[in-house]
Parts: sequence; structure tokens; C-alpha cells
Amino acid sequence: NEECIKCLFLNKYTNEVVIVSSNSNAGYQLLQCKSFSLNALFIDFNIKNQFNLRFVSETFRWPGYIEFDEINKKIITFSSARIYKIWDIQSYNFLFSVEDSKVQQIKINQKYLLLIFNRLTTSILFKILSIESGQLIKNINQSILPYHKIDLIEIQNDFIFLKQEHQDLLIIDVNSLNIIKISQVELAYVSTFLFLNEKQLFFTIQQNDSLIWNFQGQKIARFENSIENNYKLISFSKIFNVLICFNSEKKGCLNVADFKTGKSVSTILLPNLFDSNEVTCFLFDDLTMSF
Repeated sequence: NEECIKCLFLNKYTNEVVIVSSNSNAGYQLLQCKSFSLNALFIDFNIKNQFNLRFVSETFRWPGYIEFDEINKKIITFSSARIYKIWDIQSYNFLFSVEDSKVQQIKINQKYLLLIFNRLTTSILFKILSIESGQLIKNINQSILPYHKIDLIEIQNDFIFLKQEHQDLLIIDVNSLNIIKISQVELAYVSTFLFLNEKQLFFTIQQNDSLIWNFQGQKIARFENSIENNYKLISFSKIFNVLICFNSEKKGCLNVADFKTGKSVSTILLPNLFDSNEVTCFLFDDLTMSF
């Protein structure tokens, strides 16, 4: 019986390591979730049979999934019965479910659960629910242009960000339904949008030009160095208001930029302990000020 680990998550609220895996008995098609006490792991690493099974009432066969959202303190599951369920990440308690075959995707933030329904030719329906209770707060039937694919839908604070291919970016105020537009001319070659929800900022990354915007659609600054050309991995320090980029061209080099002004702050040279071409992830910890 071989096991394939699909996801490894450190639940700091319960002091556990959570593993989502599949095994050969089910042809690797059925997911299971189990958690290990971090304290017990420190005492004896060989405790593979000492775990708690999670979500035992659910069946997660493809396209089912289990997603952990540490920032919003929620776990999202999508079962083989095509039911979305929201769970509390601190207790694993079930909060509420969403069962609607017309729901194409869901997004969450600290206040809302956004239901994104299958698009029609000229409109798309959004339903906004309370992330704590599942109570319906608002329906938004948003007009869209036919025959243009949707590139982006995100909910950040009280705003929905919607962009269609070759069209303006729409920033929709959930409360007033006012819409702010950012011209497609500004976003023509954007490859990536990065959101920093706590600061109400977002970044558009494109070749030779990386810009900083606020949630009112105002351009705040331009990064001195293009992120797309020079960097492949990005982390944020929300305390020091800096963006930290792993430089893929200069091995072992981190570039630090102020994400409110775009100005380069410093360059950090890392010890030559690894092949930088093999780095797939890095994280800056504000509490310990370490990588």
C-alpha cells in the first residue's frame, strides 16, 4: 500500500502537521486527510501510526479537494458529491456548506465567501455570503462582454476585481456597487496580479514594467527594477513594507524594494549553500526577521 502525499500543511493554530494524501489501494484517486501532533513529532519522528483522521464524513474523489487558508482561518473542501464546505481551521468544526451545480468557483477573504456562477453570454452572477455563517449578503449580476474570456476574478476586502481579455480592469465596490476602471492600455502586457490585502495594494507585473496600485485604482509607484525580467520568487514583509525578490539572474541574491514607492532598498547576498536554480520557494518571517 503506497502513499502519495499531495499536500503538507503546518497548522499553527492546532500545532499540527496536516497531510493530504492518496494511496494505491484506491488507484491514487481518493484523498484522505490526517494530522500529527507537532509536539509528538519532536519527541519521536517515527509516529506514522499516531494520527487523527480529519473529514471522515467526506469523500474526496477527483475533482474533490481540500484547501487550507491560513490567513482567513478556514478550510475549504469540495467533495465527490460536488458540495463545497467551509470548516474552522482552529477546531476543524464544520461551519456551512454550499450546494449549487451552477457554481463554477469560490473565493474567500476575511469577511466574505464569493460564489462565482457559470457565465452567461453578457453577464455573470456573483453571490456574496458571510464567511462565518454562510448567510447571503448580496447578489451581483455583473455585465460582461460576450466572446472575451475572463482573465481574473478576485475578492479583496470589499472589492471584486474582474478583468476580461483585452478589456479594462473593473474594481467593483461590494457595498455601493460603484465601479472603478483601469484602462487596458495600462495592463496590456500584464502577466501576473499580486494582491496585498492588508495594505489595500496590488501589483501588476509585466515585461520591463511593474506597477503598484491601490484599491481605488490609483497608480502609486513603479518598481525601479522589473520583477518579471529579473526575479522568479517573491515574498512580502508587511511590517517593513518591503517586497523581497529572489533574483534568478544573480545567483544567491535577494533584492529588497519598498512596495509603497518602488525604490530599491538593499541587496542581500546569501551563503553559497545551494544551487539557486533549484529554489522553488522562499519565505520571509516578520517575527524572526529571517528567511
